[in-house]
Amino acid sequence: MACDIMHLSFSSSGRDVDIVEPVLSYLEIKYKLNIVRGCVRDFVYMLEKYQPKALICGIKGSDYNVKIVKYAKKLGIKVVEYEGEGDYIESWTEQFYWGWNKKHEILADLEMMWNYRSFSYVLKYIGNSRNPNISIPGAAGFDRYKFMNFMDKEDFLRKYSCGEYKRIVGIPSWWGFSPECITYFCEEASFHEEAKKMMNDVLRNIIKNNEDILFVLKVHPAVKDISMVEFYGLEKYRNTIIIYDEENIADIINVSDLWIGYESTTFMEAWLLGKEAFYINPKGGDFDRSTIFTGSPIAKSTNEVQCYIDEFYANGFIKDFEALKEKRSKICADIIGSDDGLNHIRAGEYVIKLLKNSNKYPSKRYIGKTYIKEKIKTMLYKICPDIIGLKGRLFEFHSSFENKYSTIEREQIHICYKRALTDFYKKLGIIK
Repeated sequence: MACDIMHLSFSSSGRDVDIVEPVLSYLEIKYKLNIVRGCVRDFVYMLEKYQPKALICGIKGSDYNVKIVKYAKKLGIKVVEYEGEGDYIESWTEQFYWGWNKKHEILADLEMMWNYRSFSYVLKYIGNSRNPNISIPGAAGFDRYKFMNFMDKEDFLRKYSCGEYKRIVGIPSWWGFSPECITYFCEEASFHEEAKKMMNDVLRNIIKNNEDILFVLKVHPAVKDISMVEFYGLEKYRNTIIIYDEENIADIINVSDLWIGYESTTFMEAWLLGKEAFYINPKGGDFDRSTIFTGSPIAKSTNEVQCYIDEFYANGFIKDFEALKEKRSKICADIIGSDDGLNHIRAGEYVIKLLKNSNKYPSKRYIGKTYIKEKIKTMLYKICPDIIGLKGRLFEFHSSFENKYSTIEREQIHICYKRALTDFYKKLGIIK
């Protein structure tokens, strides 16, 4: 039961799916390719059953993904990686490029990056000779703002039984505040630890002082416990909602009137959705971060935050934000590559080129330690996941997917994208 392309992901929705799904749908619509979507948990079964010509899978975000990709390579399957975090910070280039790939092995037959600035950092710190198979189609995950519809405020308020509110302020958490990520910053660690406490105080004051505003606190996908980030203790307030993976980030931004936070690349997504946004940096904004921060004003105190909120709701805009309009346009072009909504098409054509050089389906089976171990774990988990002494370390990975991956949800997202893109392509004359 061979297929052309397989995409495996940790969750059935979210950033990684939104980056790849436009490319997959394009290849289905334009080239009629047979594409299978699945969960990384089932990689041995999926790769054996469908024997894809190419596997699209993140490599850097998890050591488990590195294992999957190595297994696919042993089966003779081409590997494609489309970066999930493509807005490189120069001083972190090696962490961005290698991630959990600790042995610094070139594993992708095709690696797609967001922009030429990040690529220049790779040339400087990694060297092009390490991987000549890098292409730069642009950031496909941002294309959706050209063709998708998102949740509106009324539907959100109704869903969460918050109809008494008329105003919504969205706040994304920063992954860097969590203990497992703070080590990235070395000498800046103490700076951010102190900033986290100060940020929490500011947010607490703002939430308490604006009882007529619903604050939607969006937890970063890498954060598992809000007690570890700037949101700790804020869930107790009546006018707050904590969102983990229940909603797509674009929907949360779209229902919000205003987007505020310490540091997040989602600020650029807020701009693309026409939302005003500002940062809250109690200790100042002088730390290693994406250039996105230069496109929105920075508030340093509870008073400054309150002034911006009051100004926005009084006038419908923030003067300091409007003054940075041209700056934001340059930032978007620099990071996304292009804002024409066609990055996913360029990425798709790179995949087609790869497939033309791989017109045979893999036929070999690799039986090694990975195969045997994963087969046993999957079998035992399905039969007896609650046996005492087994559900601990052995099933930690498998059980983590119970609330993150839904085959039904993944297919719904596939259908949603395919419908929206079909209409988009007809308007552009790409298809009839």
